Amino acid sequence: MKLFHRESLPNNDSPPEEESSWSSAMEGVDDFSTHMAKMKTERPQAQETSKTQRALEIIGVVESRGDEKNFEEDLANLDAKDAVRILDFVNGTLTGKKRDQRRARGYGVWSGAEIHGHLSPASEVQATAIEETWDAIKNDINDNRKRAALVYYMTNHLHLFKDGNGRTSRVMYEVFSKRDFQIVGSDFHHLTDNQDEVGNGERFLEKNNLRYPSEVGKMTIDLVKQDLLRSSKLPDKMGKMNVYLNLPDGERPMPDVFLTDDAENNLDYFEKKVVQNAFFEKPIATLALGMMLEKKNRFDSIMRYYAEKENPRGEKYAVFDIEKKDEWNAEETFYGWKADDYREYCDIVKNIQLQQARKMIDIFKHEDKYKMPNGKTYADYFSGL
Repeated sequence: MKLFHRESLPNNDSPPEEESSWSSAMEGVDDFSTHMAKMKTERPQAQETSKTQRALEIIGVVESRGDEKNFEEDLANLDAKDAVRILDFVNGTLTGKKRDQRRARGYGVWSGAEIHGHLSPASEVQATAIEETWDAIKNDINDNRKRAALVYYMTNHLHLFKDGNGRTSRVMYEVFSKRDFQIVGSDFHHLTDNQDEVGNGERFLEKNNLRYPSEVGKMTIDLVKQDLLRSSKLPDKMGKMNVYLNLPDGERPMPDVFLTDDAENNLDYFEKKVVQNAFFEKPIATLALGMMLEKKNRFDSIMRYYAEKENPRGEKYAVFDIEKKDEWNAEETFYGWKADDYREYCDIVKNIQLQQARKMIDIFKHEDKYKMPNGKTYADYFSGL
């Protein structure tokens, strides 16, 4: 599947394309929270011709949810760009932010800011993931509970917006899982992110028996790792012991990655920022670094340089230094790297991000391929069934 160009997704610089009835209906309707509050007070006397009502009609998957036949017809008639607009509409309604304030800014291809140890995937990955998720929902997944779970985890994972990603993902889950859910109604409690309200994330997970998105992320990246080991793109040793980067977990600054002299001289400011981002998320960064070292025939020598250690359970592991503060060890990690090696590493990170998103989709498309030791499918486990 060819990746979309960055401009195919709405961004902070311009509104969505003006090629459809969506755009004309949405003209002048940016502050959705104000419009939705107005509709709540006026219903059932709300004017059918209002721009907000027209917008709701266009994104029929939200307002036709109570009629299964119409719901399926609406899904069939919407494409990936419509899916983005639906997400954008819901996020705007939840946060009250205008269109040019919603999209997350990052460095170049990296579209989002760090949130709880997770960095949004590259823009191209986001666009392709949305397209393929929507295609799977329309053509391959018929169970609405599983459709809801996939949309929930993928929306959370992609982190398209500056704010309200969790609330947006919860609303999208409700749209697919509840026939009586209406985006303007008493059920629409996700307008708040107050920890004491029913929209709270943990209460939502408990109520619907869903997994934490971080758990789903870990399980899907582990599956990607197994694929890479089978394809010999990762060294066998990475399947037999724990190898990870010397970076803390959770919320933290961007790593200050060590750059060789060639990289310092030949990467521009923008590219250096991209490199820092590419090393942020430890599970993906570790796999990408392992692939690069294996390709350069440096993995075994690096493993000899970093003495193998054992944790209290007797499991062997190795920690690779990559930051400037650990210059002597980091210099060994990146020995011989040129500017193009850092660029290639960033491309590998992007490819792993895409593989992870596709793995999440494939779990729901081909349920019998992915079973846990107890025989339960990943799809059932993720969906809380």
